[in-house]
Amino acid sequence: MDRKTFEQLLSKYSHLGKKYIEETGATIIGHAPHIAPEAYLNMAFEPLSKEDILHLESRLHQIIPDPYKDFLMKVSNGATVCCELFLYGYRRYSDKDKGIIYVFEPYDLEDINCRDWVTKPSPNMFFFGSYDWNGDRLYMDRESLEIVLCGIPDLTPLYKWKTFDDFLQEEVNRLYTMFDENGVQLNESSSPLPGYNLKE
Repeated sequence: MDRKTFEQLLSKYSHLGKKYIEETGATIIGHAPHIAPEAYLNMAFEPLSKEDILHLESRLHQIIPDPYKDFLMKVSNGATVCCELFLYGYRRYSDKDKGIIYVFEPYDLEDINCRDWVTKPSPNMFFFGSYDWNGDRLYMDRESLEIVLCGIPDLTPLYKWKTFDDFLQEEVNRLYTMFDENGVQLNESSSPLPGYNLKE
């Protein structure tokens, strides 16, 4: 998926407001005061440079798989969809920084890959995303490049996609069906996660 296609995909809530935050390179779409006064439903970010990627990989102590590296460098440095799905990226500011700059940044790939897990991940697992509903994690299998949704803390596979592009297109469109035109979840008692039967 290229940047233009991704921006079009995230533009669904543009009628609720759209801003560009120069300090973080964030395009924030869909003001959602029902969530928080400064909340926005969707966020995309300026792509990373080669130097950014090298610095990020140094922090991670690992190489980022090519499909996700391409996303970070050519499409967006992470993203937020419906304040539910979070794709992680390179976060430049720390939690000591206050205000709008810190709020409008992606979650940090270092946090999700370099933490003390209850269940130790396989070296083949590159974690890049999560869901707000219950914190379930997304990882890319380094060998097959499949995308896997797994539960925490045991990392049990719950759902799979063949490619990152399949995952991204399907999940953004699926989440949109669960929220109304104002970005309010249609059924707040229903999980917004994909089904828990493994997808062949």
